[in-house]
Amino acid sequence: MKQVRFSRRVGASTPGILTISWHRLLLCMRAFGSWHLAVAFVALVTLAPIIAEASPPGWNMTPIRGVLLIGKFRTQFQLDGMTAEDQRNTLIVELSNRTRDTVRFYQGLNDRDLAGAGELLIYLRGVGSRTDAQIKQMSTDDMRNVTIVEVAGQTGRRDLQGLSNVDLVRLVAGPQGQFIRGVLLIGSFRNQADLNGMSSADQRGALVAELAIRTNNPAHFYRGLTDADLAGAGALLVYMRLSGSRTDDQIKRMSIDDVRNTVIVEMHEQTRRIDLQSLSNIQLAWTMLGFIETRDPASLPANQRPGQHSVVLISDRHSSFRSVRSLSDQPFIGTFDGHGTDCSHGGNGGASSAGDGADLVAVVGWGQTTATGANGGDACFSWVFGLGVDFDVTPFAAIPGKRLDRAIFSVAESAATNCAALVFTQGGFLVEGLPCWTNNKGEAEKKAGCLALQIATEDWENNPPQGRPINARDPGGWVTQVAPQSWDVTSLFNARSLAGFGRPSANDLGVGYLLTGTISDVNNLDATDNSRCTSSIGNIRIDVTYTVPPIQPQYENDVK
Repeated sequence: MKQVRFSRRVGASTPGILTISWHRLLLCMRAFGSWHLAVAFVALVTLAPIIAEASPPGWNMTPIRGVLLIGKFRTQFQLDGMTAEDQRNTLIVELSNRTRDTVRFYQGLNDRDLAGAGELLIYLRGVGSRTDAQIKQMSTDDMRNVTIVEVAGQTGRRDLQGLSNVDLVRLVAGPQGQFIRGVLLIGSFRNQADLNGMSSADQRGALVAELAIRTNNPAHFYRGLTDADLAGAGALLVYMRLSGSRTDDQIKRMSIDDVRNTVIVEMHEQTRRIDLQSLSNIQLAWTMLGFIETRDPASLPANQRPGQHSVVLISDRHSSFRSVRSLSDQPFIGTFDGHGTDCSHGGNGGASSAGDGADLVAVVGWGQTTATGANGGDACFSWVFGLGVDFDVTPFAAIPGKRLDRAIFSVAESAATNCAALVFTQGGFLVEGLPCWTNNKGEAEKKAGCLALQIATEDWENNPPQGRPINARDPGGWVTQVAPQSWDVTSLFNARSLAGFGRPSANDLGVGYLLTGTISDVNNLDATDNSRCTSSIGNIRIDVTYTVPPIQPQYENDVK
């Protein structure tokens, strides 16, 4: 074989679909003895959907290395002494020697496409659909077209032209997430021709029978498993048989749980991983075969699995306040003429809150009224009502490793039914309820919203003020109103979640969330008209959206 070294690498280095711990794979392959090349290759490329693109500390691998190893073009020890550039150049030579395409052609491919060409070569050699002499007359495109025809015949799919070379060969294992076909093939329980003539139900029945014969669990146990769990049990059996750590007679006396525990012990000795109990059976088996796998997301609570999630935070602390400005409080007894209304009684009703948590309802907003109602007259009184509220953040804080995406503070709002009442003195008391959403003439009016969100600057939770509003400031850049009843509080929420150095000061972050009316200072309401915007609010919540990143393997040397 000719030896060629190239000093220049053409094309960007692109991470491959697979990331493999080849040292671990070699240990397993030594134990397995002589594998059929197709079995090894199918194990390598068809189970990629369930593995993570991560390697343990100290290993920097590319898919090119895997092609050289599984294709038996270089040994593990040879590869250990080669740089990534050497490995790339070696695969270029192997491909140019074994196909019709030239060195120049393969030099022009990036790492991913070069590895993909190598995988096509290994697949065709492994399944035996073409001899080496026939492949020598084929280009990479020829190999791809032959593979498409074979996979289409197996799967019945007609969309294969849009798939990458790796994805093409991956389909040999069967439907993603099941891999029953792949277990039967890799375990040499059925060959590819047999499998092509079997339905999914036939393949499932065949694996149930093999497991029942080869372990001490009965057939009805395996029939009760889902396809994914059945494939996982089969994968453990295949590993145990190929590794040679137990004989068939010994495995026959073991339950699938016994097999699992044995694999975990052996795998820990090899990988020093501390998260093996969280792996599913199929993940354990393929990791032991050399794949780097993370914890099984299915073993985690749904809200901790990788991906984007949302959680609703409900208030657990609140305090309502009222601020009333009385502008005419001289009682008049006698014939009522619209003057001398006793404004000291005008705050009846007003600011209030009832219920807790999801049931919390409060009155928030502002308003004013004159003594003679809609026609104006003597000044009377005005008010501002508000609510300080904070939330139980435990449902969010308890999620390990999450990233905050967005936090939206929102309420449900409607006109209050009782914001204040006028009390007239005319030989007794007469209470007149006031509509709470009005124009400046006191006429009922539909409002888009009456609320503002501020940051409290005093600890109203532990020391609620008496007879005055909670001190507050404008939220500035911490909060953005996105609708009349909702605010984006992501920046504030995130800053409050930070710990240690770099966390903003308490003065910047404030305490909880403060809802007031759009007019928040009663001194700005002189009761010269009858405008009111006072609301009843409920469903007070923060909707938090967060992302949990893919979970990386955990090793003993990661633990401090």
